[in-house]
Amino acid sequence: MTSPDVTVVIPVFNKARDLRVCLDSVLQQSLSTIEVICIDDASTDGSAAILEAYAQRDNRIRVLRNATTLGPGPTRNTGIDAATGRFLQFTDADDWLPHGALEALHMRIVSDDVDLVRGNVATFSAERPEVELRSSVKDVARIPPLDCAELWVPWWHQCYLISRPFLVREGIRYPAMIAGEDPVFVASALVRAEHASTMSQIVYHYRLEPFAQKGRVSFAHFRSYFDHAVLVKNIFLRHKAECWTRGYGPLAVQDVSDYLSQCQASAEQRQEALLAIERLSSDPTLA
Repeated sequence: MTSPDVTVVIPVFNKARDLRVCLDSVLQQSLSTIEVICIDDASTDGSAAILEAYAQRDNRIRVLRNATTLGPGPTRNTGIDAATGRFLQFTDADDWLPHGALEALHMRIVSDDVDLVRGNVATFSAERPEVELRSSVKDVARIPPLDCAELWVPWWHQCYLISRPFLVREGIRYPAMIAGEDPVFVASALVRAEHASTMSQIVYHYRLEPFAQKGRVSFAHFRSYFDHAVLVKNIFLRHKAECWTRGYGPLAVQDVSDYLSQCQASAEQRQEALLAIERLSSDPTLA
């Protein structure tokens, strides 16, 4: 049996409300030579039944299940390990792919012969269902990733198509964090990739939701999100300091501060966090 061109990895935890739209958008892609690995992270809302029904109708879907809830990072790693496609794309179970997205990404990564390619993302929400461009990268072919300032903010991992042999060879995985695992993953890939390409086409539709609605407002969630900034800082400073000092650093400090303002924390915890954010901002050495 011929290996698929692309493996789409979808972690699923209690996303029954939106899961069908997500799966339909992936299965109806113009690139049909795909496999779709869905990992049920011990859902309790009927997501497992939806996955099973789709798998019975389309043999490109493989369903794996975690015995207990592990979180999105380790769950995606399960998908990486199980994948057989040459390239990997990561979709969240409450988002969806515009038609032609995988084909466009696949054509670019093959024609440019790069380790990864990134497209643009559009966002939507319950209040504003129309999609709006959220980030903007231009059409740039085959460039060292750290020479591309547009990639210095390691967000929107869902907009990347990445070589699976590259990830395996470099041992790149998502960290086991409850918030912020994806920028660490992207930064790790960017500093190890020899060449990357970017494309202006919108390749992903991302659902915007408040932290409270996602259930990510504890101080533990803040600590994890703060830790992600420290990890990315360390990664970038070891390879190209400018990626932090003139790229992700100022944005990360502001984003971590905004996160703190939305989290539940005691006065002592807030004071501790503010001091840590100040050190993150001012200390030019490894955190």
